[in-house]
Amino acid sequence: MRPSNDTNRELYTFTPPDLMALSRTAASMGPMTHAMLITLARTGMRISEILGLQVEDLDFDRREIHLKRTWGNRSRGPNYYGPTKSGKTRLIDMSSHLKEVLIAYIDRTYQALDVHENRGTWLFPASHGRPMTPNSFYMSHWKPLFRN
Repeated sequence: MRPSNDTNRELYTFTPPDLMALSRTAASMGPMTHAMLITLARTGMRISEILGLQVEDLDFDRREIHLKRTWGNRSRGPNYYGPTKSGKTRLIDMSSHLKEVLIAYIDRTYQALDVHENRGTWLFPASHGRPMTPNSFYMSHWKPLFRN
């Protein structure tokens, strides 16, 4: 199972068995990789969108993700994360499965689910604690999923 790089072909979507296999592989790679994969699969969000999420953007009671910022490009200057194209917050449904995965990931990663204490904390940070770049996501999390 490999995503195609050929832009002339139809868009490849993963089948349920593909996603189950990827989920098992991602879980074996670590809780962040697993949480990122499930977030992408269950929401349809773009990589640039999930990398802009902060812990406070998650509303577990309402099962909503508040998309407030996204990865931009170098034209934004040193802060590549900024508002969405429309400048408006977009509400994204959080499935019960995604909610379970994210709560387990946050509990394991931050040892507390108190959003107020984690205000401004990136949901999927790079090892240095700052936001992860899409290239870093690709090299550290996505590409290794397909090495097997």
